[in-house]
Amino acid sequence: MNNKKEVTFNKTSYFKNTFLTLLQGEFIKFQGLSPQIKILTLIGYSLVFIFLFLTLIFEVFNNKLPLLSFSSQTYGLRYIPYIVLFTTAIGYIFGWAYILTGALNCHRKFFFLIMLVFALQLLFMIPSGIALLLWLVTTPLIIIGIPLIYLFTYKKTFWYTQQIKIFFIWCFILFYYLMLFFLFNQKDTIAQNLEVAFESIKLLNTPIWIFSGLALIDLAVYITEKGMSYLSRILPQIALASLSVFVIFTKPTWIIILASIFPSKNIPQLLRHD
Repeated sequence: MNNKKEVTFNKTSYFKNTFLTLLQGEFIKFQGLSPQIKILTLIGYSLVFIFLFLTLIFEVFNNKLPLLSFSSQTYGLRYIPYIVLFTTAIGYIFGWAYILTGALNCHRKFFFLIMLVFALQLLFMIPSGIALLLWLVTTPLIIIGIPLIYLFTYKKTFWYTQQIKIFFIWCFILFYYLMLFFLFNQKDTIAQNLEVAFESIKLLNTPIWIFSGLALIDLAVYITEKGMSYLSRILPQIALASLSVFVIFTKPTWIIILASIFPSKNIPQLLRHD
């Protein structure tokens, strides 16, 4: 009985020290953060989980959602569900609001660099008609006025103690720009502009994606190593070898089965769509 309890305790301790510690390391540590930053962090995590859930919902019900057609400069005529357009616009607002709010807590040179990128982004968000007039009136006030105010007041504590207020001010500014398109019925234009804006952001984020990919590879290797180490402690060697063979050959086996059921599709097609 004592030996059994000791083994169970070791298993639980091993799992806790390995996997829970690993998960904790992937999240922001709240210790030492100001209350304002903690609230913004919780809002950020909540938005990420909400958008991930909505992505799943949109994928499942994609064929049943009303579509908006727009002309893409890269892919020609495209169709996007209206709800996806609205969700993308909301993600654009919150994403830039977080970037600009965080930049204000960095060195002022970094903030001016981010404002320059933001100004270039606004060039991709130019409406037409009456909305263009409103855009021309307000944009210089934003891209010139805010940096000038910050330049002469960056030592004020407001910039570093009122992050929530600053965050929602940025949200309001970005909401205003997107509403210029929606209020004047230019949804196809905003779809085109958001596509170009996100393409440019992806280009700027290429180094970050590269390092994130390397980190994911390292994480996958670490989890596999720890998982196999854990299984080797609780499973006989023959059972572990059988499990390894099952994992290795499961995918090819299913591909062969699917190829026999759907002879019109070849194996490379199934590999690309699995």
